[in-house]
Amino acid sequence: MVEVLFFANTLAVAIIIAIGLVEPSGYLKFPFLAALTYAGWLLPQCFLQLQDPGREDIGLTILLMLSLLSTLAISVGWHMGRGARQPSAGKCFPQLGKELFLPTVVVSLFAFAMRLLITMQPEEQRMMSQWTGTLTILAFFGSVAVVSLALSSFLLAQNINVRHVILYTFNIALYIPGLITF
Repeated sequence: MVEVLFFANTLAVAIIIAIGLVEPSGYLKFPFLAALTYAGWLLPQCFLQLQDPGREDIGLTILLMLSLLSTLAISVGWHMGRGARQPSAGKCFPQLGKELFLPTVVVSLFAFAMRLLITMQPEEQRMMSQWTGTLTILAFFGSVAVVSLALSSFLLAQNINVRHVILYTFNIALYIPGLITF
């Protein structure tokens, strides 16, 4: 299963990079740059983990599933956003708060899931002075907590209501221990 997920990740990244090289100025677009980052950083580390005979398959399986979903979400989201009708300049900013709530919740839950996966790793690995392998990759994806905190701060500054306060409090609780722990 792990090898199939690694192959699927490699294939998705290769396709996104190939599309970026074929499209005019495709090498400047976000999916291409994200796929290039995955190809240069994430996939080599996953490949080394696959070579380790003492690896734990469950952690690597979860990581590869998340990276595949992230890669596909970046590409699909980018192309869907590019095809969306552009709002007029006057209506863009006031509507932003309403449109950002659900994505902010999703990013916050993703950051929480990464924090949870990090705490599920063996304690001796978490206590090492220099993280490697799966923990490094999970911490990389967990750094999205900064984005969720910024988005929830924006939402709270734009409109103070109960759901924005709850979301902001959740993100503060998620972000502050990360500063101390990691």
